[in-house]
Amino acid sequence: MIRIIHTGDVHIGRGFQFLGEFGRVVRAQIRETFTRVLALAPAQKAVAVLIAGDLFDQHRPDISDVRFVLGEIHKLRPIPVILLPGTHDLLSADSVYRSLGGRPDNLHLIDGDGPQTVFLESAGLAVHARANRAKWVGEPPLAGIRPEPRARYNIVMAHASAERGGIDADPEHDYVVTAADIRATAARYCALGHWHKCAEQFPGNPFKAWYCGSPETLQFDDGEASGYALEVLLDEGQTTVVPHRVGKYRWQEVALDAAALQDPDDVVHALAGLAAPDRIVRVLLQGALPTTAAFDPEATREQLADRFAYLTLSTECLRTRWEEFDPTTVFPLGTIGSAFVALAQAQLQAAGAGDRPLWEEVLRRGTALLAGREDVG
Repeated sequence: MIRIIHTGDVHIGRGFQFLGEFGRVVRAQIRETFTRVLALAPAQKAVAVLIAGDLFDQHRPDISDVRFVLGEIHKLRPIPVILLPGTHDLLSADSVYRSLGGRPDNLHLIDGDGPQTVFLESAGLAVHARANRAKWVGEPPLAGIRPEPRARYNIVMAHASAERGGIDADPEHDYVVTAADIRATAARYCALGHWHKCAEQFPGNPFKAWYCGSPETLQFDDGEASGYALEVLLDEGQTTVVPHRVGKYRWQEVALDAAALQDPDDVVHALAGLAAPDRIVRVLLQGALPTTAAFDPEATREQLADRFAYLTLSTECLRTRWEEFDPTTVFPLGTIGSAFVALAQAQLQAAGAGDRPLWEEVLRRGTALLAGREDVG
């Protein structure tokens, strides 16, 4: 039996501008988490580390990020690291991978023109992959890969999307891997990168295929499904995958109905159960806000900020209740707006029962639009 560590989609150097100054903290944490992933290899007595693409967030990363990565891989010697370029750090003509000076002798880069094999004779392991040279151009990632006859264990890597039942893949905008592609390679395991959530693909096949996901969560959409590295155990008869939690931060997006807010403390109470020093939380305030709430989002955020790693409150989906919005006081007399309100109210008063809902809607929407108050609901 042998063990390998599977990671990918690290995205070292990502900007996180939407997090403001806290973005620097997350960028630094991504580095620390990458170090933690590599440390799994000696701790679990793994024979290799696989990086399934997008180690860097771009194909020309900052030199400090490159030096950091090479230094961390060098520290892992003699355990080999097999690195596959992805789509953010693809193997283009001007890629950083074309000029990696001071490359550690334990780093094996997939940078050939076609399918490439790294054979680790002492472990009986052959790792097969094809580098992405340009986005969405070229042969499928696993095309032409065949097992290494000297290897006890053949596995493949691919930075691509997985074929999904009921969802059509677009080969013009994505590399796609299918269950048939993996079966054709006779591989025991397929180490996938590109999707940021940790999950198994194609269950029920003779092989195992997993996305490792990003080891440090990168966005709210990933939720609790990222922040892992995978330990893969290859035995003569079976393949076992064990996720290891390695990420520090947990991201969560929460929607709150503004109609239930009568006091700013209502938000504090609603978020109290989520508060933790490792939480990055975005609160979406939605619906119609009562004018009696006197809600100050920034003051509330400041009150709660020290309970979270990072907290932001979005009010983009808030609107004022129509019943608390008086159209007769919106526009000065003699303006187009006041003329519209007078006309609409006259039509509303003259309308029969069947037409009244229509004219109520005309008055509400028209007044809000002319007043620049699209938040009125």
